[in-house]
Amino acid sequence: MSADESRNGLQAAKRLLNLIDNGLIFITGVALVILTFMICIDVVTRFAFNLPLPATTEISELLMAYIVFLTLGYTLTLGLHIRITVLFEYIPPGWKGYFDLLTHLLGFVFCAVTTWYAWGFFMHSLSIREEMLAVVSLPWYVGKFAMPVGFFFFAVHYMIQFAETLGSLFKKSTA
Repeated sequence: MSADESRNGLQAAKRLLNLIDNGLIFITGVALVILTFMICIDVVTRFAFNLPLPATTEISELLMAYIVFLTLGYTLTLGLHIRITVLFEYIPPGWKGYFDLLTHLLGFVFCAVTTWYAWGFFMHSLSIREEMLAVVSLPWYVGKFAMPVGFFFFAVHYMIQFAETLGSLFKKSTA
């Protein structure tokens, strides 16, 4: 495969991932809107009529999983994740790409392992039809589904950044 073909494949993967990110961000936005309205209605009905909404706290817990986990990969793409720069500032410029390569690889491995185990927890919860202890019946597996999905796309983002960094290092070494 030529360099142009691999670059085009990487660009196509990035475009597809961008579409998926937009969908995940939309889901996160919907979860935030639902959470906000639900809490506002609960506060008003609790203080005005002494009738709180049942299971507001538990539903909030389920929605928070989607708000937290579905945006991890997109945040990585924007470069907004925490990065330890204390040592990175003292690394010679020629070596920084190799350290980026290492961090992308380690991030990918961590996210892949987390995805694997989170999927197992989700499947176990689904298989036993695990429910939250609440006034109404709420399935735990609905909230547990967000973690493997979020970490899977987090791993994909790390893999793409690894490929981009490797390509830029390869281009520098052949130039």
